[in-house]
Amino acid sequence: MTVRVVVADDRAPFRRAAGSVLGATPGFELVGEATSAEEAVALAGALRPDLVLLDIGMAGMGGIEAARSIVACYPETTTVLLSTYREQDLPAQAHTCGAAAYVHKSDFSGPLLRALWHEVEAGRPSTRSRRGRGARLSRACAPTSRSRDRA
Repeated sequence: MTVRVVVADDRAPFRRAAGSVLGATPGFELVGEATSAEEAVALAGALRPDLVLLDIGMAGMGGIEAARSIVACYPETTTVLLSTYREQDLPAQAHTCGAAAYVHKSDFSGPLLRALWHEVEAGRPSTRSRRGRGARLSRACAPTSRSRDRA
């Protein structure tokens, strides 16, 4: 099965980088790109992807509210929040938005994506950073990224 993915980020360089990671990761296919949270919600409805990767800090609705909307309207779609926030600096709503995980953008990779999807399919999402640290996640969007300064 191919995992169909929408990437939502207001910065083109990250969308391109994420698309490259997806293109190089067997079993994943980029099916749409959004430049805003509102567009991400619309694409989730139109394309019915398996996974939506959402930047937290997009202008307008933002990734957290987009995750909340997608989870409510399309519960079969998994959402993952991405940003450069340190764990302790995540907005409080990130923990209750319904997303499956939070991934620091610098940790985003094919192996992490595969591990995350494997855990999603098993009903217990988790992520692992490049250094192998990881933690169980719930649909409550528990952060798992390495502690970093916000870029």
